[in-house]
Amino acid sequence: MEGNDRETGTETEEEIKLLSRFLPEHYNIPGLLQAVMDSSARGVQLAQLYLDRCFKLSNHDDAGALELEEKIESLKASS
Repeated sequence: MEGNDRETGTETEEEIKLLSRFLPEHYNIPGLLQAVMDSSARGVQLAQLYLDRCFKLSNHDDAGALELEEKIESLKASS
């Protein structure tokens, strides 16, 4: 979303929603989606953290996922 391209944004949103149907709730895909739709530098950082957290969860790295969750919450609180 960095380029503010609405068409790409809509496509991305639909793809994320589709994929979210196959993932457990604790992946917090709505949070990822909200971050992806935010074109600010903070949104980019949050989206990357959420995505990295999803990868940690898929690799059963709960400690790594928790560390990223703390970074996400810290970044969200700082705004």
